[in-house]
Amino acid sequence: MANFKDYLIVDTHMHLFPHAEAGRGLRTKTFVPAAIAPGFGTESFGTIPEALEVMDRGNISQAFALGGMPIMQMRHTRVSKLPEDLSDEERAKAEKEIDQFLTERIQKQNRWRCNVAKENPRFIPWILVDPIMGPELMRQEIKDCVINHGAKGVGEISADLMGRTMDGLMANDPVLDPIWETAAELDVFVLPHFGPSHPHPVTEKPMRNNEAEFYDDVLAKFPKLKIVELHVNTSHDARWPELYKFSRDEGIAFAKRHPNVICDIGSNLGYGVPLEDLIQLIREIGAERIIWGSDYLWINPIMEIETLLESDLTEKEKRMILAAVLGWRQAEDYGVKPGARPARRAGK
Repeated sequence: MANFKDYLIVDTHMHLFPHAEAGRGLRTKTFVPAAIAPGFGTESFGTIPEALEVMDRGNISQAFALGGMPIMQMRHTRVSKLPEDLSDEERAKAEKEIDQFLTERIQKQNRWRCNVAKENPRFIPWILVDPIMGPELMRQEIKDCVINHGAKGVGEISADLMGRTMDGLMANDPVLDPIWETAAELDVFVLPHFGPSHPHPVTEKPMRNNEAEFYDDVLAKFPKLKIVELHVNTSHDARWPELYKFSRDEGIAFAKRHPNVICDIGSNLGYGVPLEDLIQLIREIGAERIIWGSDYLWINPIMEIETLLESDLTEKEKRMILAAVLGWRQAEDYGVKPGARPARRAGK
């Protein structure tokens, strides 16, 4: 068995929450059955103590701290509870108050994640925005968090879970343009969710919101945008096996169309992508463009690391994939050694 301590490991895809209730709520709304993630699931809810314990066991030096709020569903739930006899004016006012409440939730979670990273530099903070905030506030939130609070970019962006309707948004919807425009202006990465989306929470049919072709439009409009193809567009949901080959082929094709795009293989193994398929994908795209992230709290990072280290990947490929750091240079370039831990700030 491979020794984790022989490797520098950075998890570029961990979802963290201020308390267990928040993580439990998101897991409930984005349920991953055991049939999709056999043996790779966790009982965690993404709290900091849970995440640090997993990182210690897996020799994970640093982790990208992502959030996650199914705004579309949260808004729908609150709107559906409004009295039916409201006038148009009263309903508009009530919905505006709901949007304001959710906006404040987003901002609060963003500041919390940035503050956690200040307290513990093992975490690298990323923020969330949503079109319910309005274009100007989205721009302002990204700029404030990046310039003043240490955020490194925007992610995870799941177009199917954003906006004011139960259909979500398509990734190339102009409503999302302020995100792409501001990130390009600040020269920071965005981490959008790629691939056939989860089943619609009502109809249970797969949604197309996040498919790679829509990001062709985004990159055509914002050619300087630095983007990570989360999950490499791959879906391996046993309920729709016909989607797997399509999504995998399209993910590879997208990467080839855009050689500056970085490809994240987060949770591919955990969600049942055959190891041989993943190795082929890595070699077709090139390990120098691949980063690994676990998609914790849904997927157990240790299981994924073990599988990668025991695979037929070369030592060079393993180290390239597992040691990606911000800036997408190899961690050794920063003088970080296997097993190293960033020092706590003085007084912490």
